[in-house]
Amino acid sequence: MNENIKGTPLDYSDTKVSVYFEIGGIKLREIRQVIENIDLIDTIQYSEYGFEVMIPIQIIPEIVLQLTKEEIAIYAINRK
Repeated sequence: MNENIKGTPLDYSDTKVSVYFEIGGIKLREIRQVIENIDLIDTIQYSEYGFEVMIPIQIIPEIVLQLTKEEIAIYAINRK
């Protein structure tokens, strides 16, 4: 892979990064239903205000789309 695109929106590799999603009004059951049905997520760690997942970078928009379909507000997305 071209090192210049690693970790950018042009990175279509299967390399996984840690991404934290801060969610408003935690709806744990709804979040689990959405997140656990998305392919390519290895680990999910839930916290008081959100969750952290190990995913390929190109999966971030899919997670956002699925959460917003369920009217789950996203307040921050941070790659670690």
